[in-house]
Amino acid sequence: MSQLVPLSDLVLPSQLDAERQRHQALAGAFHQAFPQSRERIRLFSSPGRTEVAGNHTDHQRGRVLAAAIDLDILFAAAPNQAEEVRLISSGYPLVTIRLDELSVRPSERFSTAALVRGICSVLRQSGKRVAGFDVCVDGQVPAGAGLSSSAAFEVGLARVVSELFNTQPLSPMECALAGQRAENEYFGKPCGLMDQAACALGGCVFIDFANLQAPEVRSVPLQSLFNDYTLLITNTGGSHAELNAEYEALEHEMKIVAQKLGHEELRAVTREVFLEAVPRLRGSVSDRALLRAFHYFEDDARVIAQEAALREGANAAFLRMVRQSGESSFMYCQNCYCPGVHQSQEVAIGLMLSHALLGQEGAWRVHGGGFAGTIAAFVPKRLVARYRTELGKTFGTDAVHAVTVRKHGAVEINAV
Repeated sequence: MSQLVPLSDLVLPSQLDAERQRHQALAGAFHQAFPQSRERIRLFSSPGRTEVAGNHTDHQRGRVLAAAIDLDILFAAAPNQAEEVRLISSGYPLVTIRLDELSVRPSERFSTAALVRGICSVLRQSGKRVAGFDVCVDGQVPAGAGLSSSAAFEVGLARVVSELFNTQPLSPMECALAGQRAENEYFGKPCGLMDQAACALGGCVFIDFANLQAPEVRSVPLQSLFNDYTLLITNTGGSHAELNAEYEALEHEMKIVAQKLGHEELRAVTREVFLEAVPRLRGSVSDRALLRAFHYFEDDARVIAQEAALREGANAAFLRMVRQSGESSFMYCQNCYCPGVHQSQEVAIGLMLSHALLGQEGAWRVHGGGFAGTIAAFVPKRLVARYRTELGKTFGTDAVHAVTVRKHGAVEINAV
């Protein structure tokens, strides 16, 4: 079994009492939902993630910097005597999945049931023991807001199954791979592996996805940056929930360019070969596909430089590249608003306000998948209050969240 992580390792001392109350409330909700259960409840926590560098590079086997954050999804779970998983979350109906019915169901696309069925199926296919259990969920990671609530859920559920039923627990990357497969094959979203890997691994990490089954991972220091800057994530009000077609198109267009050049992903193509091919590619692929491919080459190379800057404590250089990445996402990747939508461009408005407030003193960019949801800003500490106030006027007083990096990924908690 994996080592239990003390609650004090997951939250700040000032948050301990509130977190204990949250855990007690979830245990109470579990007993109310599953009064027949006589098994000991076990608690698990899976963090959301922030994308530090590399926007839409992971699904082309590129490189990213990503970090687990201090917003999490909490699971209270216990085995049951039924051959089924029963899951309940506040405000949502009970989800019941029979473990003898784990094939893909198209009617479940984009649903919680699809993710539960997918995780159980993928783990069983990999040789892990999967038996019936009851689970009650409490989520702090807002759904559809770009902080990877779905990845946190998938990775956390994989950790629950791993610890409840297997003496040889899953590694963090095995949890991440299970989550990605569940999201790709069962949920129906063609995501890369960055979100799940960041939620599973914890800390801030550089990840190179050249080998998708065994990505290269190394820790990256952020303390020097956080001594002077606060990472603020602003929920601009738009939701990712109805944007799967936009994400599919973005990945598809990059891959179409790669295929025209004889490869499956852009990682196998050099920037020079791509640029030489642009004249002949025009007409056989859309101009937007070419622009998005160019974004990939620029942002993938930038990740390496950003990692080096962080290791050297060159914060000004790192922040300059964050701004450059944001400009590339806006201009080339074109994921800061949905095509043809003029009335609601929340992400773009958030970026405009950040530019006006921060100038060259910080950095801002679209956060995660884009099109709607969140923006990220590294804000000098002396400007944090003003930034919160000004963006709060547009997006709401509760829209701006300061996040810190959590050193642990998805874990079982020793709540004593």
